[in-house]
Amino acid sequence: MRITRILGLDPSYTETGYAVINFTDLKVIEAGSIRTKPTSTEWERLSAIHDALRSIVLAHELSFAAIETPFVGKNPLTAIKLAPFRLPFRRNSDSPVRPCPG
Repeated sequence: MRITRILGLDPSYTETGYAVINFTDLKVIEAGSIRTKPTSTEWERLSAIHDALRSIVLAHELSFAAIETPFVGKNPLTAIKLAPFRLPFRRNSDSPVRPCPG
C-alpha cells in the first residue's frame, strides 16, 4: 500500500494535537487540537478523543498514523496513562488506520 496521507498525533488527555499531512508533497491538509473537559474521567476523555479522531480518519480516508512518543521526564505514570492512545493503532487491531511502517 502506498502512503499518500498520514495522521500525526501528539496525545494528551487535555488537548490532543493532530495534523493530516499529504505525504507526496508534505503539505498540511488539516491541523488542530481536540480538547476535553477537565471534569471528565480519563475514559470519557479517551472516548471523546476517539470519536473526534474517527471522524478525521474517515473524512480524509487515512490509512496510517504516527504517534509522538510521550516524554515522561520525572513522572513515569505519564507513559502508563497515555498507553491507551496507542491501542487503536496497533498492528492487529480492527482500526482502518495502521502505524506507519518503519
